[in-house]
Amino acid sequence: MLNNCTFTGNVGKDLSYSEFTSKSGELVEVGEFSVAVNSKKNNEDQTMWITCHVYGGLLKTKWMNHIKKGNRIAVNGPITVESYLNKTDSTPTHSIKLRVNSLDPLTEKRDTNSPDNSPPFE
Repeated sequence: MLNNCTFTGNVGKDLSYSEFTSKSGELVEVGEFSVAVNSKKNNEDQTMWITCHVYGGLLKTKWMNHIKKGNRIAVNGPITVESYLNKTDSTPTHSIKLRVNSLDPLTEKRDTNSPDNSPPFE
């Protein structure tokens, strides 16, 4: 069975970086950001938040500069769903995490005070 999903949405949290040491002693770099995926159900807007993790070589690509809050992107990779109890009221809650294998910037949030009319990506 293949676990591969594509989500298109707006970046909700800028890319942040961290490092950790793997069990084999290697230094692992990881980037994390969130994507808001909007949909409608029964004529009601809904937002699903995806926590995205980026590892290794993909962190070094030019596309990482476009992971800024408000930018529209498409991300692809395997997902995991984690279940836990909400800390405030102990209700069951789920979070969706995506290990990003590919990323496509779609649009860039523009500064409305900027007269620049150039295309968002080169």
